[in-house]
Order: sequence, then C-alpha cells, then structure tokens
Amino acid sequence: MSTWPALHTLARLAPSKRPRIAVVLGSGWGELTNHLKEAVQITYSELPGFPQATVAGHSGVLWLGQLGENEVAVMSGRKHGYETGEVDGMKVPLQVLQALGCEVLVQTNAAGSLRHDLPPQSLMVINDHINLPQRSPLVGEIGTERFVGMVDAYDPSLRQLAHRVATDQGVALQEGVYVWAFGPQFETPAEIRVFRQIGGDAVGMSTVPETILARHAGLRVLALSLITNMGAGLSNEQLSHAHTLSQASSASAAASAFLAALIAQIELPLQKQAHDCNTYFRAQPLAHRLERQRPFGPVLPGPHQPQRRGHRSRHCPAVRAGTKPVRPGGCRVRLAAPGGLCPATASGAHCGRRRGQLSGWGL
Repeated sequence: MSTWPALHTLARLAPSKRPRIAVVLGSGWGELTNHLKEAVQITYSELPGFPQATVAGHSGVLWLGQLGENEVAVMSGRKHGYETGEVDGMKVPLQVLQALGCEVLVQTNAAGSLRHDLPPQSLMVINDHINLPQRSPLVGEIGTERFVGMVDAYDPSLRQLAHRVATDQGVALQEGVYVWAFGPQFETPAEIRVFRQIGGDAVGMSTVPETILARHAGLRVLALSLITNMGAGLSNEQLSHAHTLSQASSASAAASAFLAALIAQIELPLQKQAHDCNTYFRAQPLAHRLERQRPFGPVLPGPHQPQRRGHRSRHCPAVRAGTKPVRPGGCRVRLAAPGGLCPATASGAHCGRRRGQLSGWGL
C-alpha cells in the first residue's frame, strides 16, 4: 500500500511537525504520552495503511509532539502477526514515519521473563533477538536491499545511553535477548525450557518484525521490555492477557517516566545542508514536501517529477532558474519550499539519479 494517503492526511492535520524519533508503545507504556509537549493526536482510522486497534492496551492513536528538544512521533499501539497471520502489518506506518524524517525507532513491549533474576515489573533493554517463527516482513521485497544484516540490530550506542539514563534516574535496567513467539496463545512450560536453553532472557509476541523493517529502512533501533510475568512453569502465576495488563499498569508510570527521560536525551546529528534532492526534501516541513500536485494531474509517487525535455514548468527548479539542466530532461524535483532550488541543482552537482528514476524512500 502507498504511503501517500497517510502523508497527505498528516500534512493537512499537522503541517509543521517534523519528527526525527519514532516510538512504538506496547502494553504498559501508554503513559509516555502524558510527557509530550505540544502534542497533536491523530487516530489510526484517519491514516490509511495504519493498523486498526484490536488488542486491549493498544489505543490506536498517533501522537506528534516533543520530548525535551526532540520532536517525536509516538504510535500508541501496533499490529501483531497473530491478528491476521501476516507479519508486515507495521510496514506502511514505519515507512510513513521514515518519510516524515524519523531516523531512530524506539520500541517498547510487555514480555515474559525467562530468568529468575528478572522478576515482573523489571525493565530490560534488548541487545539481540531470536526470530523463533523465522517469519520476515521483507518477503516479497525486490532488490539486494532485502538482505538486511542483523548484527547490532539494536543500536549499541543507544543501549549505552539507556544504561546511563537508568543510572541517573535510579532505575534498575537489565539487558538481554528477546525471543519472538508468534502467539496468540501463551507458551507451554516445555517451550519456555527450550527458550532458556537457546539463550533467551524474555519472550513476547511483537517487536522483531518492526526491528527488521526498521533496519531495512536504515533506522537505528532501541527496544525496551517491561516484564509482566514469569514464563510458564517458572512460577505459580495463571497467565492471561488480563494478568499481563494488570502487571503492566502497576509499573506503567515509572516505566514511562524513564522512557521519556531517555528519549529526551537521544542526541541526533545536526541536519547538514543537503547535497542531494532526497536529503533536501527530508529537511523541509511535510506540507512543503507534499505541495507537488499539478492542478491538472495526479501526484506521482516520488519527489522526482518527470518533465518533458526543455519544458519550462515552474515545478522544475533548474529550468525555472534559467540554468542549464544538470542532466538531459532537467532536474525532476518539484519544490514548493521557499528558495526554489535544491542544493544539488543550485551547486551544479549531479544528484545521482538516472533519468526518470523515482525516489525509493516513500515521498
């Protein structure tokens, strides 16, 4: 599904928002939204391609706001593989958030513990995962980019930052390997014993597909688990979703406060002047980037708009400035932002795209 409908809705409802950090909230982490400043709420039902909330604890709202100096896009709820049998339910939302300008994905979840020293209401930062079902949201993608390396899928520098913030906040934060079980049923005691033997520290029914999608898109990933129960056979607990939500609710305030402090301290690189059309478009407010529709035709799916050779359209910066096109056919960027020229055209540099090639990053 195209990202365009959701992006146009966001340009209309939140034209000035430029988030650089995306956050996916799992069960028990919903109070993070109480820490947002200048927040705008948009329900998933208004955003084509976003999942409809079918699981208790997932409200289905996109929040755009600020934590510290960082602008964030917070997804209150996710799509799980067990809801439909497909594991790419978060593909469009993550593509949309990347197109908005997000460079980091912070994920949260509720999980079961596989260790006796990791009791309920503990926090764990994920350092690796085990894709137990061996399902991938990249099935069907084309090109060599689908062969994504998963070493350090959970960014080491972000994990180190999480530990520093935890120390400053007086929060006990552990680290471990997350096992993705497909669900929706809970695991058997025998399965829990196997998960422990293969190196797992916590088990849950989410997070891994989103991590794969994020790494495919080039986003850095940080993931945190809120432990809500011991794995089957490790305690006398009677496992149920209601029990999970109850435990998550008890720890929600403290976990969300820690998460807010952590996200506020994520340092992002300064947005340098771009030397290619895609980077320049990312630096513009969404409303500017989407103002590319001709009055007589539909929007094409990319920032490079095909033009006839020598066509003196106001939408072609090279021709509009009266300069010689960088390549035959002219620069195909249609730009509504003030200033007119993208840096690649203004400097006379080649932006690296072949004639007629469209953008691959969603806008």
